[in-house]
Amino acid sequence: MTVTSHDLLAAARKFEGQKYVFGAEIDTQGRGYIGPVDCSELVQHACLRVGVKPGMPDGAYWQWIHTRHLAIPIDVARRTHGALMFMGDGTGTGREAIFHVAFSLGDGRTFEARSSSYPVRVFEKRDGWTFAAKIPGVIHDVVPPTPPPPPPATFDPRLLNEHLIMAKAVYDLAGIIAYVDLTYARWHRTPAQDLKGRMYWIDLARTSEDPGAVLTQCVVTLQEREGDPESTPR
Repeated sequence: MTVTSHDLLAAARKFEGQKYVFGAEIDTQGRGYIGPVDCSELVQHACLRVGVKPGMPDGAYWQWIHTRHLAIPIDVARRTHGALMFMGDGTGTGREAIFHVAFSLGDGRTFEARSSSYPVRVFEKRDGWTFAAKIPGVIHDVVPPTPPPPPPATFDPRLLNEHLIMAKAVYDLAGIIAYVDLTYARWHRTPAQDLKGRMYWIDLARTSEDPGAVLTQCVVTLQEREGDPESTPR
């Protein structure tokens, strides 16, 4: 029988809203039991209900021992639906080594019987997990990492049609300014680096009978002086 993490979490979530009772023992009460649980009993009974093989032992420590040959990093576990996430330093045995276990929902959240302060439920992402593992006998869905957001759109002058900008610049002061700023951006300069030079080219093109020629010379001049922030037209 194939058990998926969705089968497993569906079984676990039948306990949503139940009380947390430390030390609850329900494995002898049948697969139909719904009632108070603690963290490891929730895991054990959910696995029992869907027939996970090999069977899941009781106790967060023993569940860690049972699954640690399928250990995964915490950041991967956060994206792995149905993975187990543990708290404890792993030193010693029993609760002194591992004292808590929860299911990952694969989206950063967990489903767990956390403590007597909360009902069994979904919890938002938190830190403190020290170990994590997939469950033997369960097919887990792994959500790919969320790609970083694309960088803000930047002005890439190389993608513009310079001839169209030039044509506009012949008739339009805004076009002249845009072309000069385009030229500065292309040659890795900003107006703040060379305010005097920028105004020089704008004024010269604005008053010239042939602004296109002036702007062409602007391109040539800035290309020649690339990397010299002190250079200004002379």
